[in-house]
Amino acid sequence: MKSITFEESLELWQIAPDVYENVHPAWTWPGGAVVPGGLLMAMGSAAAYKTLPEGYALDNLHCQFLSGPKPDVPFQYHVQRLSDGRRFITRSVIIQQNKRNMVSLTIVFANASPWNGPAMKHTVSQVGKQRIEHITIDDLEKGRGPLGSFMKFQRLPLIHASPQEPNTSVEPVVAHIIGPINSPVGSIPHVLGLLNLSDYHVLGAAPALHGIDVGLPAIGDASGERTQMNFKLYTSLNHTIHIHSHDFRADEMTYIEVTSPWTGDGRALAQSRIFSKHGRLIASCVQEAFYVMKPDAKSHFASKL
Repeated sequence: MKSITFEESLELWQIAPDVYENVHPAWTWPGGAVVPGGLLMAMGSAAAYKTLPEGYALDNLHCQFLSGPKPDVPFQYHVQRLSDGRRFITRSVIIQQNKRNMVSLTIVFANASPWNGPAMKHTVSQVGKQRIEHITIDDLEKGRGPLGSFMKFQRLPLIHASPQEPNTSVEPVVAHIIGPINSPVGSIPHVLGLLNLSDYHVLGAAPALHGIDVGLPAIGDASGERTQMNFKLYTSLNHTIHIHSHDFRADEMTYIEVTSPWTGDGRALAQSRIFSKHGRLIASCVQEAFYVMKPDAKSHFASKL
């Protein structure tokens, strides 16, 4: 099978007015039965971009995962033009397989012209201080093939406050798209790359903050030896991202810090902040996930299960 680039993986062709289909098969993990949520958000946004005039940039996106889409069946991206304003444009995208709704997206694009009036301004800084030049322990290295994955991820040691609690701890991750992306800073491929990066790490954050293994190698373990899987099932329910700055490259290192203000009733809420390689906040995300734990699940911490 011929290898494709990240940008080629995003190619769509139009099959009807405001309806698109992916040109290349979707990537999934070796033996995976569903397509990663970040990839679906990127492809749906790529379809929405095709209905826009020039000069608009993705501001925020809300994604509802309705069902688990299969990687070997083509997707149809149905774009609905909800509103076209001077400052904001809103699109809805329904992703279907075999005429069944799999994912629902609501995407807002903002006028990319510089803001000239007075404005409030503040931001937050990274909690973690560790800097990484190159990813050396890549969670996605095994199983990478001609269709992807086009991402590299490395989990860093958890950051704990005193006393150590799941609701005050931070899961840091470094990640980037495998490039080079042959497009200017902040252009559409970089935005779609950021959407890819925004989702992969979040699902495992709440278990990590509770010290519960999900089958990944231990943090810092280059041997690749798998840990115990403590869940019968875990899946993302919804995902929201707000992009604060388009002055970034998705093929350069990003620093992601994930916290969780709440877990309970088989669900968890994760909040993540994505920083550029220079430590500037470029995006914020919120994700809700669903977990079914095994009866014999164990924690490395004193967390009560």
